[in-house]
Amino acid sequence: MGLSYLSVINIRNVKNASLNPHDTLNIICGENGSGKTSLLEAIYYLGRTKSPRTRFLNKVVNVEENSMTVFARLKSNKIKQIGIEYKKREGSRLKIDGRKATAASEVAYALPLLYVGSDATLHMYRGANYRRRFIDWGVFHVEHRFLDEVKQFNRILKQRNAALKKKSVEALTVWDKSLVSSAEAIDSMRSEFIIRLAPLFKKYSCLLIQSDEFNKIVMQYDRGWQQDVKLQETLDKALPRDIEVGYTRYGPHRADMKLKINSRLVEDTASAGQLKLLVCALFLAQLELFNMDADQKCIILIDDLASELDKGHRNIFIELLSQLNTQIYVTTTDLDHFCLNNLSNYKVFHVKHGVVTDVVDT
Repeated sequence: MGLSYLSVINIRNVKNASLNPHDTLNIICGENGSGKTSLLEAIYYLGRTKSPRTRFLNKVVNVEENSMTVFARLKSNKIKQIGIEYKKREGSRLKIDGRKATAASEVAYALPLLYVGSDATLHMYRGANYRRRFIDWGVFHVEHRFLDEVKQFNRILKQRNAALKKKSVEALTVWDKSLVSSAEAIDSMRSEFIIRLAPLFKKYSCLLIQSDEFNKIVMQYDRGWQQDVKLQETLDKALPRDIEVGYTRYGPHRADMKLKINSRLVEDTASAGQLKLLVCALFLAQLELFNMDADQKCIILIDDLASELDKGHRNIFIELLSQLNTQIYVTTTDLDHFCLNNLSNYKVFHVKHGVVTDVVDT
């Protein structure tokens, strides 16, 4: 499901812009500070009801205004349009086909999107939370019961941690059974997802990095407690220390995904350029797996691709993305960063001082 029309009002320095995106590739060109990243932020806000750049939506609103709005028409047989408005002191209001949406998950299902920020490589290798969210995005779109299990687990985890701080052992026995049940369900869905993702990731790694060494790359899933030990047994053994620190140290909230070559983490062996290419391979694998299970088009937002990859690999990455069922939005400061002669089916939008104009339509 891609966008056929996009309207952006008062998102940072973009006061009023509208565009008719291409089905496949949209290149957004402009100088630094022109507003090109704000367009990506607007699409992200529409699909996630939050910003990829800040936790505070009032900072996203144009400094001269009190509200912002994003509206889009979708190419879909199901949902035709989505709109979201944010007003300071009131929050966000989301509508899908004119109907008020009550949960952010509704639009997340309706408008699946991935965001590759300029700091994606840094986050992928330094943050377990980021890697865990990457896994969970994929599981969320494959297993619709996954969200309910995660919500239930988080509620129980909060209660268990409160009991640990109070050193209430009796209360812990009440929460542990439900916690373990949800934890095992989450782990099962994540494990199945990784089993399917790993071979796709290896395929794209080898396409992007021509090296025999990367034929040995392995994706390892760490579920958050020892693989051959039951979670309840782990919690019982960890209880004295958990009471001492006041929180639960084992469970799916500590899960992680690690990439290794010859039993060593890739961040300890690969070059900076290779690490960036592996992140690209992860997103390509994620998209291909999404396509296997979904009947709609995913959107991918890529901010400042030129800072992440050299020209040759930029074009290979874009070509591989274009072969998947996805609508691409990529920002750049210079069209020369792309070999446009080798590309087909794309649009170029120029952004200057928050004003968006069509430049090329093929």
